[in-house]
Amino acid sequence: MTISIYRYTSPSLFLQDAWGERKSRDKSFTIRAWAFELGMCSYGTFHQIILGKRSLPKKYIHAVCKSLNLNIRESLYLEVLVDYSKSQTRESSEYYLNLLQEVSGNSMQTTSYLA
Repeated sequence: MTISIYRYTSPSLFLQDAWGERKSRDKSFTIRAWAFELGMCSYGTFHQIILGKRSLPKKYIHAVCKSLNLNIRESLYLEVLVDYSKSQTRESSEYYLNLLQEVSGNSMQTTSYLA
């Protein structure tokens, strides 16, 4: 994978770009095929996840990481990124942002989702 997960503060944007990268290498690769590869019953649900209309359920994080050949640190980053995207308070948002910074190994200059 040539894209770096550490540049993302949104799981859906990361998944969009990851899908685009895989699609560029294999023109026949579809969201339906990827959803099936991940063990999802409905590609429609996965499509909504990629579009950011639904969040990625924790039970599929491992499958996504395996599918994208993410290493342990990248996998942990994705898991924390999903939690960050679900955070509903400033306190939890800041907590997960700090974890993202720690896992990525650098200071991220991002704006919290919550004002």
